[in-house]
Amino acid sequence: MSLIRISVDVNESAASVSNILQLRGGGDAPREIQSVAALLSSIGGGIRPGNVKVAVGVTKATGTITFTGNPVAAETVTVNGVVFTARASGAVADEFNIGSGASANAAALAAAINASVTAGVLGVVVASVSAGVITITSTSSGSVANSITLAESMTNVAVSGTNLTGGTDVAEVSLSVGK
Repeated sequence: MSLIRISVDVNESAASVSNILQLRGGGDAPREIQSVAALLSSIGGGIRPGNVKVAVGVTKATGTITFTGNPVAAETVTVNGVVFTARASGAVADEFNIGSGASANAAALAAAINASVTAGVLGVVVASVSAGVITITSTSSGSVANSITLAESMTNVAVSGTNLTGGTDVAEVSLSVGK
């Protein structure tokens, strides 16, 4: 997933914007950036003459946890320092009950990750699951999320690597604003 962040300095009245705001694409700005410029021009709001910086290409880091069968009770998966333990039954916080196969186990662990209120996971990552594979996605964008760790000490489970990967920082494109 890619996100766009727009920063605009505003100090003029909306009535003044028509006279002040003249957006011109900066160099090789992509067509989408030009569309943003047109949108800003149409909504007004007193954008101060200068530059509007549009950040593009921000992505979130991801990693996977893949189940190929059942783990053994008391084995663990660690996400960003938070240990999730497999239990035969009676799982509580940061634990999950062993299911009847790869898909059930992945669903149970993903639910435990998403329900966790432990610092390091809460508000830091989310888990989604499909056919025995959990995708862990950082909640924030950028390369800093590539430092989120994954580890496993579990039968029939593999992680994609020791850290989430793919988080990228922004590339900013400046648009000229004003007279």
